[in-house]
Amino acid sequence: EQRPQSPTLEFLLRNSQRTVGQLMELFRLYHRADVEKVLRRWVDEEWPKRERGDPSRHF
Repeated sequence: EQRPQSPTLEFLLRNSQRTVGQLMELFRLYHRADVEKVLRRWVDEEWPKRERGDPSRHF
């Protein structure tokens, strides 16, 4: 049995070819400040760690 996905995950999967900037604009358009905030934090904090190869990000 497959569980239904969250609306946010479905939205991201449908729009996976868009840039982060385009996604953030869509979140603003759809009044999804909660998701925009999470994405902005990821861009500001987590994405730079990927570029540096931060070993603490390995799960």
